Amino acid sequence: MIMTSILMKLLPIDLLFFLTVLPAVRRNWWEIFYYSHQVMIVVLVILFMWHSSLLWYYAQIPVYLYILDKLRRWYTIYTRPGKAVQITAFDDLVCLEVEVRSIFCRKWEFPHLVGSVAYLNIPKISFFQYHPMSVAFNDGNRLVFYIKTQGAASSWSHKLAALSGVKDIRVYVEGPYTMVKRAADEKVIASEKVVEKARALMRYEYDDNALFAAGGSGFAGIASYLNDAIELIRKLPEEEQEKKNLSVVLVVPHHNHLDCMKTMLLKCLRYKFCHLYLYATYSKHPELKAASPKGVNEASFSPRSPDIEDTLVQYNVIHFTVSRPDMDSIVKDMSASAMTVFFCGPKNLETSLNNALKKQSKCYTMHSEVFNM
Repeated sequence: MIMTSILMKLLPIDLLFFLTVLPAVRRNWWEIFYYSHQVMIVVLVILFMWHSSLLWYYAQIPVYLYILDKLRRWYTIYTRPGKAVQITAFDDLVCLEVEVRSIFCRKWEFPHLVGSVAYLNIPKISFFQYHPMSVAFNDGNRLVFYIKTQGAASSWSHKLAALSGVKDIRVYVEGPYTMVKRAADEKVIASEKVVEKARALMRYEYDDNALFAAGGSGFAGIASYLNDAIELIRKLPEEEQEKKNLSVVLVVPHHNHLDCMKTMLLKCLRYKFCHLYLYATYSKHPELKAASPKGVNEASFSPRSPDIEDTLVQYNVIHFTVSRPDMDSIVKDMSASAMTVFFCGPKNLETSLNNALKKQSKCYTMHSEVFNM
C-alpha cells in the first residue's frame, strides 16, 4: 500500500494538476492543459504499478495497444503532413483549408464528415501547440475550418490570421475524429437503394423542419450537419423535397464573414428547400451600420472567388440584413410540424432562440455545440 505520508507529499502536485482543468487555463494556455494530462497518464500508470504488482498482468495488453496506436498516429501525421492550401483572414475570422494526406492510403478520400473534430498543429506558428477545431465541411481530403481570432496579438489564432494569403504551409492533422460518415458518391444519386437509405436517415436524424442557427465562427459547429441534411434531401424525389424545410440563421459581426462561408451559403441558394436568414450586426463598425440600407435582405454583396483576380467578382449575390435576428418571427414562419434545431454560438443568441421556440409551443429537439473549450 502507498503510505499516507507519500500521498500527502503528492497532494501539492495533485492540486497544481487540477488547476490546469479550470476554464481560464484551458482557454488561455491550452498547451499546459494538454501536455500536463499526457504526463499525468504516465505518472498514474507508474503509481498504479507501484500500488499493485498484479496491475501489469492485466494492463500490459491495453498499454501495448495504446503505444502502438500512438506510434501509428505519429508516423502517419509526421511522415506525410498535410498542407494549408488556403488561409484567408476576414476581420476577426480565418478560413483555413487543409489538404490532408496519409502514407497508408494516398488515393483514399474522406466521405462527408458530420460533426467532426481535428487537432491542428502548424509548425510555422508553434511546433508544440495542437488545437481542436470543428470541421465545417470537407471536399474529399480537403478540410475547411472557420477559426475565430481571439486573445492577445501573440495568440495562435492571431498568428494564423497573419499568414493570410500564404499557401502550402505544413500542417500536422490528428484525426479527423467523427461518429458519422456519409458516402459522397455523386454517380449513384438516382439509385433506388440510395434514395431509400437517404429517406430512412432523414426520418431518423432530421424532422421535416430543421433550423440551423449560429453566431460568427459558430457556423463551423453546425455547417457539417447542414451539409449532411442537404446531401440527404437532394437524393429524394422532388415531391418529397418540397415537404422539407431547412432554415439557416447566421449572425456575423461583419459581412466579410459571409464571404468566408460562401461555399456553404451558395450551396444553400441552389435548393428551394433551403432558406437563408443572414444578419450582419456591424458591432465594431457603427459607421457601416449607419450607412447601410435598412430592412430585411436590403444589403447585399458578391462573394469573391479565389480563382480569379480580386478586382473581379462572381455573379452570385448574397443578401443579408443589417441588424440582429428576430427569432420570434423566424420560428413563427416555420410550419407547425416537429422541428430539429442545431445551434452553435454565443449565449445571448441561444437564449433568444430558446425563448422563441418556447413561446411558439413547437415540438422540437435541440442539438447544441459547445462554442468554447
